[in-house]
Amino acid sequence: ATPSAIAALGDSGQSVTADQQRIGGQLRALPQTAGANFSVQEIATPSGVTVREYVSPDGIVFAVSWRGPVPPDLSTLLGSYYDQYKAAAASSKVHPGQRHLTVQTDQVVVQTGGHMRDMWGRAFVPVLIPPGVDEAEIR
Repeated sequence: ATPSAIAALGDSGQSVTADQQRIGGQLRALPQTAGANFSVQEIATPSGVTVREYVSPDGIVFAVSWRGPVPPDLSTLLGSYYDQYKAAAASSKVHPGQRHLTVQTDQVVVQTGGHMRDMWGRAFVPVLIPPGVDEAEIR
């Protein structure tokens, strides 16, 4: 079964603890990189999925990333951005053998990829990314 996801994009970073308890994963704050304008909370689920939430100084989740044997529930993870993602993904052309997908709407970017038992992805809301933060830092 696909594990429940963590706080949705745009939600308060304070919801991380409640979500961690709900899915039974181990929560830890990752060490902040010198000069970083955000914090990262990581939840490791019993099924082996690791989800990272990127929280701005304003306390808003501006990005999420995941890696594990199965993808998380994107409808929960993307929250109010899920319908946009779903519509854009449905209209994207997927080529046979393609393992990576980038879906970009005017509000959210979702990138997924991987192969059996090693799925990864990230999603972010460009307008919520704090000043000075590079998209490459979301991994």
